[in-house]
Amino acid sequence: MSLVLPGMRERGWGRVLALASIGVVNLSGGTFSVAAGGNTGIYLGENGVGTLTLSGTAAVTLNTNGGANSGTMQFGGNASSLGGTFNLNGGT
Repeated sequence: MSLVLPGMRERGWGRVLALASIGVVNLSGGTFSVAAGGNTGIYLGENGVGTLTLSGTAAVTLNTNGGANSGTMQFGGNASSLGGTFNLNGGT
């Protein structure tokens, strides 16, 4: 994950899951910002099962351009999705 997250932060978006996979991301500090634009956001469990846990001083910012799929958090967003979980354990 340490190799993936810096690139996701630079682009302001990213997906952490592959077909029928299990993805786990734990953020305990810093800010993860999603840029505004079409089809931007966080996709939990897009092609499997995904868990995002926010704790400590971590923050997630979802920016939007007003479009339907801009700056959203989506859980299990397609036919191969099994589910997504977002745990708020003290972050913002």
